[in-house]
Amino acid sequence: MKKQKPWPLLAVLILAALGANCSTPQAIFREYPAAPRELVKDCGPLETLDASAGTVPPTSVLLAVIENARRYHQCAARHKAMTEWYGKVKKAGEADSAWPWE
Repeated sequence: MKKQKPWPLLAVLILAALGANCSTPQAIFREYPAAPRELVKDCGPLETLDASAGTVPPTSVLLAVIENARRYHQCAARHKAMTEWYGKVKKAGEADSAWPWE
């Protein structure tokens, strides 16, 4: 007896799941909104000092520290906004849920 491959059965199960998504009032695969572009922007690398010449002037150190602090505060504000946005989306998704187990 020749052993059958599981592909036809797997294809039928996948099509049945996708078909069930079209026939139910609540979507099986929920689509969440995309995060705002300004919140998912990369913070970029920190400012570094070039010490290959030997000594680094104190003003260069101070300017690098100020620039890194500015970038940190921008990233912290972006992170806070992203966390708040995610909380709002999650709360809205839970309120719209018709599933008893969610």
